[in-house]
Amino acid sequence: METTTHDTDTRPFTVADLAAHVERVEHALATAGMSEVLALFHRLNAAAQRSGLGGSRIPFGLIGQPIDRGQDLVEIKPQIWCQPEHLVLTAETARGFELVDFKVGKNSQFGGLECLPLDTFSVDSYARGGERLSSVQAWHGTDVCLPGMPITLFVHALRRGPIQFRGLLWCRGRWMP
Repeated sequence: METTTHDTDTRPFTVADLAAHVERVEHALATAGMSEVLALFHRLNAAAQRSGLGGSRIPFGLIGQPIDRGQDLVEIKPQIWCQPEHLVLTAETARGFELVDFKVGKNSQFGGLECLPLDTFSVDSYARGGERLSSVQAWHGTDVCLPGMPITLFVHALRRGPIQFRGLLWCRGRWMP
């Protein structure tokens, strides 16, 4: 039986680790044909560098399984302390899904009783709205995710036919517990 240590790895997350992670995200977006999300990724990363935030903003890919219709969940398990900050979706995903719930660990970050339309989280909305819109789209006050803790988006597909949830979740890196 093969074991992995990434779930229990307690070594500090270094700047080199961050650079390697960002490079993997860029490569994944480029090879997946997600050019509009890749362009936004570069724009947001450059803006973070200009604002002095340095490498503290970390992108995590959100890629669900293709579904025909109904409920799905998209989950990531970051291996560092982080706090979800911005959700950026491909235009097709934003039109084709609505948010049922958003959890950090077992805690829901979603205050509504109704499903949330995701149109405003489209890469197109960010491109049109600039910084003003991105401040509205931020998840202020979300819980901090500990290493290995799941961040889960529960979504509902709105249309028939195979559709895949695709996007990025930008998190603020938390370097110390």
